[in-house]
Amino acid sequence: MRRLRRSVILTLTLTFASWVTSAAAATPAMTGLYRVGGVGIVEITLVDQQLIGRLKAAEECPAIALDTPVLQGSFEGSIFVGQVTVCQMGASCVAQKTYPFLGFWVEEQLVGSVRIDSGCSSPAVDARALFVTSASAEDRQRILGDKAGLAANVAKKGARTVESAIAEGTGLVKEGRYSEALAILREAQEQDPDNVSVLYLTGVAYANSRQAKASVEPFRRAAELARSRRLAPSLVGEIHFNLACALVHEKRNKEAIAALNAGFDYAGEAGFTIDDLMKNPDLGPIRRDKDFQALTARVRTSKPKGKPLR
Repeated sequence: MRRLRRSVILTLTLTFASWVTSAAAATPAMTGLYRVGGVGIVEITLVDQQLIGRLKAAEECPAIALDTPVLQGSFEGSIFVGQVTVCQMGASCVAQKTYPFLGFWVEEQLVGSVRIDSGCSSPAVDARALFVTSASAEDRQRILGDKAGLAANVAKKGARTVESAIAEGTGLVKEGRYSEALAILREAQEQDPDNVSVLYLTGVAYANSRQAKASVEPFRRAAELARSRRLAPSLVGEIHFNLACALVHEKRNKEAIAALNAGFDYAGEAGFTIDDLMKNPDLGPIRRDKDFQALTARVRTSKPKGKPLR
């Protein structure tokens, strides 16, 4: 299995000319629930023509507090000028920071550039690109569902929030305290059964504690949801890679190769590289399979991918 990695690689795929053309269009009526890159789901409102997007569910940035205004700014036609708050990593980097954000409304989504400080990285923004897309039906159900019932259940159990469970679970997994991590993640999954981060961490904790069979289902479900929600290619590819490793341990080789193909179809080398395929010891049993060899040939000759497939 690959090491736990929380990176997100986003690449701008539109030319400057297409952005300029789109800028002449009417100002979009951008309100309601949207996904802000890997930051999470926000609720966007307009106050005195100023757009404000408050975080309602975290994805790659669980440390950012809910209801934080992570996206702020205004449109001039189709051009958005504002700021975005992201989490970040690096020896001299603060845990979260607000950066200028220049975006363009193109094909019903806001696509823009964020220049992270030198030496810092963010699991929500990479290659300076950020996509803001309309929330899916699953996202809306997750945010607008039975909030009162969920709150009562959390209060009854004295449970952590999902976001704090993800942060704590990540730390425990990195420390090798897998049983403790799994206990916390099971509690989080009761609150939010379709949280990709919770499912993925659960799979990692099972796999690292040599429970490959138990890791398959959370990895499979995380991969399915990550694809349907069009999450970052690096994350989607990584989940598929780890799913394949778990399937190989269960001697489900054809399914493992299918998982690798699905991940590569979506993410290209943003998800995994030829070195990952050829050097990871978990994949040793399938390297002589003709379908695996066909995949490696495709990876060697592929061109870098851009934004996630629709």
